[in-house]
Amino acid sequence: MTRAITVQLQVDDEIDSAMHQAIAAHEFASTQALVEQALLDWKERRDNNGYSRAELEAEIAQGLQSPPSSLSLPEIMARARARLHG
Repeated sequence: MTRAITVQLQVDDEIDSAMHQAIAAHEFASTQALVEQALLDWKERRDNNGYSRAELEAEIAQGLQSPPSSLSLPEIMARARARLHG
C-alpha cells in the first residue's frame, strides 16, 4: 500500500542543478519521481550489501563462467562472508 507523506528536502546547488537537468532531459517526470527512484536505488543497495541488482547479476554470470573451484562450499561461504564484512 502506498501512502502519501510530505517531505521537505534541502540540497546544495550542484544537486539542485543535476535534478533540474535530469527532469529537463525527461529522465524523470518530476522531482517526486526522481527522489522516489533515488530512494529505491538506495534501498536496493542497502538490501544487497552495497550492490545493485545489475552488479549482483554480473557477478553471478561471471561466477558461472569461471572454472569450478577446488574449495568446499563452507570455505567459499567463509570467504564470501569475510569479503562482505571485511
